[in-house]
Amino acid sequence: MAEDFLRDNPGLRPFVLSDVQRTGHKIGSGAYGKVEEVVVQVGAAAKTIYPFLQGGERTAVGQQPKAATEFVRECQLMSTLRHPNIVQFLGVVFFSDSRMPALVMERLLTSLHDLLAPDSPFPSGAVTPISFFSMALKCSVLHNVACGLAYLHERSQPIIHRDLSARNVLLDSEMVAKIADLGVARIVAGPEAATRTQGPGALVYMPPEAFTTSRSSFDATRYDASIDIFSFGVIAIFTIGGIFPSNLLPPAYEDENKKLVARTELQRRAEYMRYVNEQLRACGQLRGDHPLIRLIQQCLHNGPHKRPSIGEVLRLLEEARAGFRDEGSERNKRELVRALQTQPRNENLERILRHMVKEIAELQSRVEGQDGELAVLQQQLDTLRAKVPEPPLQVSGPGLTSATVNHPTHVLVQPSDYSPTLYSNTAKVTARLEPVSETAPTTPSRINLQVAMTSPSQYEVSYTPVSRGQHKLHVQVNDREINGSPFTVTVYPDPRQLGHPVSVYTSLSGPYGMTFNKDNDIIVTESNGDTLSIIDAQRRNVRKFHGAISDSPKGVAIDGAGNIYVTSKNKLQKFSATGALIKRIGRTGRSEGEFADPRAVTVHNDQLYVCDIYNHRIQVFDLDLNFVRSIGSHGEGREEFDEPQDVWFDTAGNMYVAEWGNGRIQVLDGNCKFKHEFGREGSRPSGLTIADRYVYVSDLSGHYIAIYDTSGQFVAAFGRDGTKEGEFQGLRGINTCVDGFIHVCDSGNNRIQSF
Repeated sequence: MAEDFLRDNPGLRPFVLSDVQRTGHKIGSGAYGKVEEVVVQVGAAAKTIYPFLQGGERTAVGQQPKAATEFVRECQLMSTLRHPNIVQFLGVVFFSDSRMPALVMERLLTSLHDLLAPDSPFPSGAVTPISFFSMALKCSVLHNVACGLAYLHERSQPIIHRDLSARNVLLDSEMVAKIADLGVARIVAGPEAATRTQGPGALVYMPPEAFTTSRSSFDATRYDASIDIFSFGVIAIFTIGGIFPSNLLPPAYEDENKKLVARTELQRRAEYMRYVNEQLRACGQLRGDHPLIRLIQQCLHNGPHKRPSIGEVLRLLEEARAGFRDEGSERNKRELVRALQTQPRNENLERILRHMVKEIAELQSRVEGQDGELAVLQQQLDTLRAKVPEPPLQVSGPGLTSATVNHPTHVLVQPSDYSPTLYSNTAKVTARLEPVSETAPTTPSRINLQVAMTSPSQYEVSYTPVSRGQHKLHVQVNDREINGSPFTVTVYPDPRQLGHPVSVYTSLSGPYGMTFNKDNDIIVTESNGDTLSIIDAQRRNVRKFHGAISDSPKGVAIDGAGNIYVTSKNKLQKFSATGALIKRIGRTGRSEGEFADPRAVTVHNDQLYVCDIYNHRIQVFDLDLNFVRSIGSHGEGREEFDEPQDVWFDTAGNMYVAEWGNGRIQVLDGNCKFKHEFGREGSRPSGLTIADRYVYVSDLSGHYIAIYDTSGQFVAAFGRDGTKEGEFQGLRGINTCVDGFIHVCDSGNNRIQSF
């Protein structure tokens, strides 16, 4: 049988191995065959085509079965590949129970899929390997896969894998990732070449252009190496988030007019991106422009030519790895491999606990029998009980700081030590909500607050806020409040449902900028009245500020001590909370501390950021109004400004600048280096604020509020030119408060509207 096969495929003769022993241990299986463990001097793995395929469809009359042709092509292809991130081909072997040979390759420890989502649960008491799969290791594994792809894609005759998945990414005992299973790979003629063969991979990993069988759309079936980039993006979601993206949203849905609306591939996986965000939040690195988020968003683009090259993928991964190199990845790697190899119980800790429990029981018995020693023994008993370790806690999730009305939010609670499952049977996690602000009338009984165990060592607190405002989230483990609990949560409206004003404050003279004091009063500048107005927290009474404001005030900000800072015509002023003037600086000019019509002022990290619009810069001062530095110069390029109107900061310290002249929002990092920009064509942003992961931008010329996420993706807009409620003229400052409302200075209509 072997000679017959080799006669038809003489090119395999150099690869035939002898002295191959089967161990009987099955490693895995796929759509075309099974993988079993064999021994060839060292441990190896052999892939055998299923018997029913060995005599199946033939490529042409009189030729051998298609499975045999594909097998020979895979062997010949793999024999030419030598790379540390490609599984090494060793040869072929003929087994007596198969008409076709088996492909022999190096034996690795596990697959990425089996690490992230094992088919069988770990035994009770086992150390879960995934608990050691740190973000640094995840980035390292993804980088290994990208290096393997680069080797395939950048050859003189590029190779498209076409079936890249977590099951085809294997890990060795050093947690080095290697790409496997090139059975359906294709060699193309050059870097720009494409194939028209229908994509054979699993649906969840395949881009839209790989799936069509219609001859009328023959040209649309062309695809190139970007098919592997898309698959890599899905692997990245799975690896970072830890949840396999299997239940995708349909490709389209019907809107309210019964019109079919298409979803992007990223939108279909939006639910799984939530897990990516939560993992980044747990590491303190959640931001919309994080390199891992950018990587996934770009890889999953519907348009093949808009996906990044493999070189750009490697660059983004290098940027991501730099942020996670302090996680003790070497120790995590050793513990992960040991857990995969042996899955041991943490016997040392269990032995200590058993010993303590035994001592406690003996002491209790002695206490019951010897009343005279009760006090001494009770003290010894309490001392021993205090030695029993409490589980340390990791807490993450969007619900820790903010939430959105009618949108589910989640908090993950993870009691953890070196043996996470030790506490899984005894930990009791409870949660409750406590309304705080008067604008949040919701009672705890109206909110469905649930606690569920999502893994042997992780609990999820889930709830859906039903009204905006502020509340506190209490989380307890074993009846003890965890660190940081209660968490203050501000509930904002769904940005896509904004547009109907809930209140309007009139009798203002050209309201321009606004801020909030510690009592949640609105402090608003009146540019036409040379004064400030203060609207109380109940939004009922308006009173005038007693300070001597001059020269048409524009911007206003407040520091932690309650001092108020106001910009006016070429001046920056500091007042106490009661209205006493503390200091005033500024004059017309271009030097340090001089201005050309300053507008918005923002307090960030005990410094003042002033938009000096006609000098096209942002000047920075300390809280005593001493000049610190200047940011930006005139222009339309990166880190240049044209009439900056407002400046704001997100929780990661990134600076957002609204530029009137350039019609954009420019985002700079903590070192004032360009990150990205966004905006709508023809827009003239005059103010901005950030709340609940959204950026709200007032547009002066368009008379509307535009809403983006922090990555710059447009979400919604509301408003138009007019004098009615919900309409605007002369849009200026915009801000949010703990009451959960969006407040807008409708300057031309002499009012503030709240939404």
